[in-house]
Amino acid sequence: TGGTVGGDLEGECKWYDETKGYGFINYNGESYFMHVSNISGGTPKEGDKLNFDLVPGEKEPSKMECKNVVGGSGYPIDQGGKGGGKGKLGQMWEMMSWMMGPYGKGKGKGKGKGW
Repeated sequence: TGGTVGGDLEGECKWYDETKGYGFINYNGESYFMHVSNISGGTPKEGDKLNFDLVPGEKEPSKMECKNVVGGSGYPIDQGGKGGGKGKLGQMWEMMSWMMGPYGKGKGKGKGKGW
């Protein structure tokens, strides 16, 4: 079913954290790591049926991880440009810190005199 769009295996999303950009897929009684950079289409949600491939992990080749993940029922994942892969909450915090500029970052003079 996955074919060229997604991987050849089918599993179920165990959980996915949008703010951290990773989660796990249950497949054949095991849980496998997935990262936002390897997901196309919608954000995976718990219980979603996902298509994916299993490959040796980049950081730890002895552990298998998921690539070419498709089938998430959540919001579309933006893979391009700055802020991609941080999830909506991460993008919101990035924008808020940009809007606030130096205020609220703890780098002021601390004189306590207000505006």
